[in-house]
Amino acid sequence: MSRVLIVIVAVALAAGSLAGTAMAQVAAPALNPAALQTTALNPAVLQWSAPSRVSLGYFKGENTVYNAAGTQVQHVNLPGTIVQGRVVGDHVSASAEQLRLKIEPDGAPGWDYRETQLALAGQIGGAVALGAGQDQVVQNPPPAGVDVKDTLALGGLSMRFGERVYLGIVSGKEKHQDPAVPDASRSVMRYGLGYGYHDKMDGFHAEYYHEQREALQIEVVPGVFSTQDEEKWDTGVLEFAVSGFYLGLVERKMSVITTGQPNFDERRHAVNVGWVPDQGFSVVLHVEKRDRTLANGNTADRPRQWITVAYLF
Repeated sequence: MSRVLIVIVAVALAAGSLAGTAMAQVAAPALNPAALQTTALNPAVLQWSAPSRVSLGYFKGENTVYNAAGTQVQHVNLPGTIVQGRVVGDHVSASAEQLRLKIEPDGAPGWDYRETQLALAGQIGGAVALGAGQDQVVQNPPPAGVDVKDTLALGGLSMRFGERVYLGIVSGKEKHQDPAVPDASRSVMRYGLGYGYHDKMDGFHAEYYHEQREALQIEVVPGVFSTQDEEKWDTGVLEFAVSGFYLGLVERKMSVITTGQPNFDERRHAVNVGWVPDQGFSVVLHVEKRDRTLANGNTADRPRQWITVAYLF
């Protein structure tokens, strides 16, 4: 593939992250102790996310594109690993998470993908938490093999009303950096409302959050642009824990708004099942299906599966 095509594919894959759908931790803490991509979703919520924990996981994903006639025109394998850790204190907490993937397109050179999330949170009184975080994706697409970075720096607020109702607000700036092209940036906003509790081996979490990203134009070569369009995400989550047995359900809709072109949507449906105690070892399996209809009439099938083992202390 040409440099232009490789970079366009890399940018398209990075949009919205290659990983799975987060367990909606913009307002209230998720019950899943190793929920992927919650570290920097709203870093302030980390302060409500006791106990501390470490976790490891294996990730498997695919991207398959079909034309209007149903013929496969593109296929990419996405094997990888997950490492997570967090320390939750009475007043200050910190967390780190990394997802490493190999992007393996059929009939073309592959490359590495690394997403690192960091978060720091603190508590003001018993009802307000503030946090700052970073979500950075680094890829090295061929033929140059140089690092291409998408970095989202953000700040978050989470307010707790009583013991079970939460409101979260996040604001951030995403910056795209490629040595071969000028830098580009856009604003990101998230807000959510949640209800949840976790009492030893039992718990419940329900949440809705909205995310909006401005359009981002990247000049891959002079006069040729790859556009990450304006994106709007709406996500709903239900999580249940009964005597340690865990079930999580996620429904997400992404709307992509392109100036002068038809809009298109992507829907994600995810199920999590596993064992989630209040202390000791936890195991959770996540299965996700994504359906996307592209503006050119093609369709994309993007399944994701991963399993994580966490130790809570």
